[in-house]
Amino acid sequence: MSDQDRRKLYNQLQMVLAGHNNTLAVRAALDLLATALAYEAETLESALASCDYAAEDLRRSITLNWNSLQAARGQASAATPGNRAQ
Repeated sequence: MSDQDRRKLYNQLQMVLAGHNNTLAVRAALDLLATALAYEAETLESALASCDYAAEDLRRSITLNWNSLQAARGQASAATPGNRAQ
């Protein structure tokens, strides 16, 4: 899978999760990740080992994208009708 394919799938999944309660979206995304890791693995042990790699990837992604994620969060908050200046 190319980076472009990965980004396209990410955008599609993000659109599906958008508009849902953030906690619910996180839990659904984790369920999907767990399913994908288990489906890809040949053994329970390799599936569990993949969880460690996934956690490392999550930490790296959050660290690399923290500033842009916080900016996007601020823009989303500002666009929420309850947060607009009267």
